[in-house]
Amino acid sequence: MNARVNRRTYVDEARAAWGGAPEAWIVALAECADRDGVKAVAVATDYSATTVYEVIRAQYKGSLANVEAAVRAALMRDFVACPVLGQISGAACLQAQGRKARPVNSTQVKLARRCPACAYRKGQ
Repeated sequence: MNARVNRRTYVDEARAAWGGAPEAWIVALAECADRDGVKAVAVATDYSATTVYEVIRAQYKGSLANVEAAVRAALMRDFVACPVLGQISGAACLQAQGRKARPVNSTQVKLARRCPACAYRKGQ
C-alpha cells in the first residue's frame, strides 16, 4: 500500500495555512514541491527544505520578501531589466547579487557599484 495515497498536497496545505488564497508565488512553490519534491525546490531556490516547508505552512519567521524573490526567479522565471546587463532572468540577477566584488573586469566593477542600490536587490 502506498503511504502517499491519502497525503494532502502541498498546494492544499498552502491554501489551508494561508487562508484559502495564498499569493501566486506561494502556490508556485507548493506546486513545484508537489511535482518535483521539496528537496529539489530547496536546491532550485537556494533555501533549505525546512524553509520551503515553513513557507508553505505559513510558519516561516524570516524574510518572506527574500524567499519570494528566490521563488519568482527560480521557479516562476521572472525577468528583470538590469541597469548593467540589460534584460536578464531573475535567477541571474540573484546570482549577480551574490557575487563578491572583484575588479577583474569592467562589468563586475559596474555590478559591484550598481547592485547594492538596485530596485531588484533581494529584500528591497
